[in-house]
Amino acid sequence: MTADKLAELEAAAGEDPAQLAVYADALQSQGDPRGELIAIDLHAAANGGSRELDDRRAAVMTSWLGSLAGDPGLRFTSGFLELVCEPGTNELLLARLLGGPGGPYLRTLELFGDRRRLAQAASLLALAPRPRLRVLAITASGHQDNAIITAKLGAAIIRATPALDTLVARGWAVFGAFPHPRLRRVRVAGWNALGSLAGAGPALEALTELDFAFHPQFVANVQLRGRARERLLRGVPALTRLDLSRNVLLEPFAYAANGIDVFAFLRDLSIKRQLTHLTLPGPSAGNALVLQGALDRMPALERLELTQAPAVGVPELGHRTATISAAAAVPPGPWLDARRDQVIVEPLGHPHRVVLEPWRIVPVLAAAWEAMPAPAREGWSLVWNALTGLPWEGPTGRPAPVAVTVRHVMEALTIDGLDPAWCALRDILHARVHELPGTIGFRRWHGW
Repeated sequence: MTADKLAELEAAAGEDPAQLAVYADALQSQGDPRGELIAIDLHAAANGGSRELDDRRAAVMTSWLGSLAGDPGLRFTSGFLELVCEPGTNELLLARLLGGPGGPYLRTLELFGDRRRLAQAASLLALAPRPRLRVLAITASGHQDNAIITAKLGAAIIRATPALDTLVARGWAVFGAFPHPRLRRVRVAGWNALGSLAGAGPALEALTELDFAFHPQFVANVQLRGRARERLLRGVPALTRLDLSRNVLLEPFAYAANGIDVFAFLRDLSIKRQLTHLTLPGPSAGNALVLQGALDRMPALERLELTQAPAVGVPELGHRTATISAAAAVPPGPWLDARRDQVIVEPLGHPHRVVLEPWRIVPVLAAAWEAMPAPAREGWSLVWNALTGLPWEGPTGRPAPVAVTVRHVMEALTIDGLDPAWCALRDILHARVHELPGTIGFRRWHGW
């Protein structure tokens, strides 16, 4: 099979099982170990896992990647590798992966650390072409005034990552100018985390989707005034989808944006007229009119989503063409503080990972609570106490996990009406209960 034909199959595969099966056959015909790994994963997804499959998968991974195969931060999915370098990860891990046989197949890279560690990792990334890297996420600890990834280093990374389409930046001054021509989606926590959004360098010409939080932590105390505030979100000529919902009112800290009223920011935002999709926290009675004034000046808007129910007494919002939806008020119960966060469950045994959206199951729990068996109710109470108590980023930028016993989680998941993610968690627990420790951890998940 020619290289061009294999590239066509790779581009067509995506996450579709049928296309992945074709791609896996082609890889196996070339003697590429990724083909057998894809086939194993497809078989497990369709028929359930087994110890024999797990053992074979581990053996193939080891023959391909050596000792790297067992690293908990490395994950193989749909033919490609995802690497998460935790704060305590061996600093040689990234260098070994990039320089080894798996390097060309790295699709997602997530880095945590201080200035020195991140600058070193970014320099490694820029040394050679990374043709399949599509997602880059960097979380910086500490505070810095000058960009960790300078415009010069950023330009080298841009040259090395022609397929990059998603960028996550959390912290203070992570990137300087980073005008990647293919970048379509960005998630930011920290108003100057990405200099291109704070007025540095050329525009992000291809950016269409932005999730933007003014601060990386909800208790941050870095002021944003005057010219710095006015320059935000100027170099995004193609942006149509903007999510500001993480700039939410959290007592007793006032706005996460440290005094920046997100609705007034939207009202004064020069690009608001081009937006088609907008996500915001729920307005209060004091700023609903400000929000309405902004909506009246957004002719292209198609959909407004409020991630919280508007406060009591807030007048109904209106728009000439847009659909407006708001989260329902949360009914009384242990889920009173549920928010629209994602959480990740760990550890479930390599390579399993489940990302949950707890707020989606609130209606199911509210409807079933009174008739729910006592063990399930106890289980959900413990799970929900853990979920509502999950910490935000700590000094390393990494949210800490909260442990819940496996037994209580399994009791909670006996109810009907669970969405697919919770069902997947239930299936994994039933299949692996004898291999897992007594507890599993839930932590916040800020990936895409």
